[in-house]
Amino acid sequence: MKKVFVLAIAGLIFISCKSEYEKNLTSMSEQFKQHLEDEAFKNNATIEYLVFEPIKYDTVTEKEYYNRLLSLYDQEFDRHKKIVDLNSLKREQVINIAKLAKLAGDKDEIEEAKREFDHLVGVSEKEVKILQKIIDQMDSIGVLLDNKDEEMYQLQLFFKGVFKEKSGDSDNKMDTIYPLFDKEFKLVVIPNVTIDDAS
Repeated sequence: MKKVFVLAIAGLIFISCKSEYEKNLTSMSEQFKQHLEDEAFKNNATIEYLVFEPIKYDTVTEKEYYNRLLSLYDQEFDRHKKIVDLNSLKREQVINIAKLAKLAGDKDEIEEAKREFDHLVGVSEKEVKILQKIIDQMDSIGVLLDNKDEEMYQLQLFFKGVFKEKSGDSDNKMDTIYPLFDKEFKLVVIPNVTIDDAS
């Protein structure tokens, strides 16, 4: 009789743990779905869900959050580096145009080339400052990484849907998504790291 009682209690504990897990899974997926809808609303768009299926969630640490943030800064760095590289090519072209204009004695073309060159130098200086700002941000995050062991949760869900803009444009998406949640199962939104200002 005692054995049956112990087994019954163990079964109840298993069922309650499972239902707690499922409750968290549902809450997490609903929060993320609401976040998607809020973002779509802010951008004058709607979402047609074809599949929105939570699969599971796992325990991770805050390092996961900061690694994702670093990855976004890395992408932003690459974007601005391409602008700097393209700008450098444009300056070379302007210098060549100015040389040809000087040979031809075309003062108007020389003045235009000078204005364009000055503009490109200004753009380049701004972009270099932005690159330095990104590097500083990445360095400060890198320093934080060693001490970020607090638990978080990572939801895994499968999403298939259509983002529709009011203009009539639409964008089909199908992916497995991994949003993060804090230790109280609240959605953690990774901020936008787009930097277009050096200040």
